[in-house]
Order: sequence, then structure tokens, then C-alpha cells
Amino acid sequence: MIRAYVGDHGFGFSVGVSLVLHHGDEHTGPASIMRLGELGETLTWEWEEIAPGAQVKPTFVLDHGMARALADGLNTHFSGVEDNRALRRDYDAERKRVDKLTDALAGIAHTLVQPET
Repeated sequence: MIRAYVGDHGFGFSVGVSLVLHHGDEHTGPASIMRLGELGETLTWEWEEIAPGAQVKPTFVLDHGMARALADGLNTHFSGVEDNRALRRDYDAERKRVDKLTDALAGIAHTLVQPET
């Protein structure tokens, strides 16, 4: 399984991204980190074995602006929304709509089951 680990790098002025291939158990099994190769017409990479518990440099480092642009692009690609806050607003609006519908149905059901006096 390939996992992406993202964290502050260089006193928090940039973001380090490590792409790690876990060959077995994610926490104790062998793993390899992606290393980028020569930048030509196509980007190349190779996998470098990681010794258990070793401190390794990230696959690549981005400044915060570039990292935010990459995150937005990936969000748009995979979820169709550039900003997760917009997606959250959509979910909240849908939940309100469903809650309103549920309340209306509960009111109708309550009216139908009340005994006549």
C-alpha cells in the first residue's frame, strides 16, 4: 500500500511530502520511499528501501503556497470541489434539507396515529 505522509519541514516554512510504499504491515513491515529521478520530458522515480526506524528526507518539499495549490488541485480532481469548505457547506445544506423532510414526515405520522376524541 502506498501512503503519503505530509508534515512541516524546515522550521515550518515549508511542507515535506513522503510517498512511502509499505510492503507488509504498515507499522512494522518493510517499506520504501519514492525518490524522484531526472526531470526531463517525463518524471522518473525509483523506490529506496527504508531501514526500520530510520530518519529519511521527504520525497519532495514545497513551500506553503505550492502545497496549498497541490492540495486544491487534488481535491478538485478526486472530489470535484476545489475547497473542502464548499463541500462541507453542501453537506450541511443537504443535512438541513433531510432534517426538515424528516420533521414533516414525523408530524404527518404523529397526526395519523393520534386517537380521535
